[in-house]
Amino acid sequence: MTQVPIVCAPHPPDWPVYDREAIRAASRLIAEGRTFDYARGDEIARIEDSFAGYHGGGHALFLNSGTSAILSALLALDIGPGDEVLCPATTFVSGITPVLLAGAAPVFVDGDPQTDTMDPEAARASIGPRTRAILVTHLWGHPADMPRLMNLADRHGLAVIEDCSHAHGARLGGRLVGTFGDAAAFSLGTGKMISGGTAGMLLTRDRHLYERACLLGHPRQRSRISVCDPDLAAYANTGLGGNLRGSPVAAVLAQSHLDRLDKLIARKRANLQRLSAGLSGLTGIEPPWTAPEADRGGWYGFHARFNPIALPGATREGLICFMKSAGARVAPATRLPLHREALFRDFRAGCLPDGLLPMRRGVAPPDQVTKCPVSDSIIDRTICFPAGVFHEACPELVDEYIAAAQAAVETFSQRAPGMTQSLRARCSRKHVKTE
Repeated sequence: MTQVPIVCAPHPPDWPVYDREAIRAASRLIAEGRTFDYARGDEIARIEDSFAGYHGGGHALFLNSGTSAILSALLALDIGPGDEVLCPATTFVSGITPVLLAGAAPVFVDGDPQTDTMDPEAARASIGPRTRAILVTHLWGHPADMPRLMNLADRHGLAVIEDCSHAHGARLGGRLVGTFGDAAAFSLGTGKMISGGTAGMLLTRDRHLYERACLLGHPRQRSRISVCDPDLAAYANTGLGGNLRGSPVAAVLAQSHLDRLDKLIARKRANLQRLSAGLSGLTGIEPPWTAPEADRGGWYGFHARFNPIALPGATREGLICFMKSAGARVAPATRLPLHREALFRDFRAGCLPDGLLPMRRGVAPPDQVTKCPVSDSIIDRTICFPAGVFHEACPELVDEYIAAAQAAVETFSQRAPGMTQSLRARCSRKHVKTE
């Protein structure tokens, strides 16, 4: 057990961090009582226009969360009871619950062995007669294999929704994520690279889809401005009452990040590529793999993997405990692949408690239990590094994390497997903040 902390450099504050101008702008709105917007005021219009412009055009709709953006996309695409949506096994739960809220059924698809993004071949094997759409997450900033997934969708007549919440500014073959599918959803909240605290964005090049989404989540003042289709405009006075609009305060905070997104990405990329390079020479800890044609953009997460075959004298928990005792904010993955969660497992089995999800009527669950062995294996070997603190230039801190990992590997490489249990017991009493 190490007695002297290895990670001594100060950690930058957890993201999000706002500059003075963003704080002044938000304070001004609060002082003026403009904390809401029924229409499309200056703050909302600016972030929608600049967000669409950053992605090369199309229509952007500012919402209160990325979850609302996914729900808006599903309902605008007329996904509902009796339909199935292919979904990644590994993602945030609220990236998939909109499928249930729309009355459709999620069908979980196993991950790619290197990135854990949706495996196109597993997706192909999961298509059934009720499949209507593919909902794909660019997990931890790594773009999914969109060319193959789009080809698959085209062959089977499926809609594609990209969840880009982890991947602001990420690219595949030079093309920004969010520009491949029929619609894209972005979380602009919590610790995302563009964050307004709680906010989201729907992006699409389909005007009809945009207007349908507007009717769902925005009141008449906004719908009268944005809904032009005569068949839809008749409902602009009421909409569907979803009340999913975002706040102008969130808009100005998110705008401050969007305005300097490329600079923010470059700084964070430099830190995490340095960390990747330092970990790549270690036995038993593998940095996240990035495809040559991919750019992770804001790197929402940094998930290394423990390789038990390369380091037989170690356990993942033992390595994490050692690094935490050395001052590193590392942790195991805390979320299960979603096919293992009770909500989705019981939904597929048709045994949710009465009244918990009344919209599920009419959905016929498949007979077999979902199996995603790749995603299961990856989650059980994951070591999470605190990507959210590496937004400032901090090479010394990065190097200390590398040194802590190296010390852990060297220590365990000299230990017999039976000695790790006592180390794990000692480390379990230590509590270090993790992301």
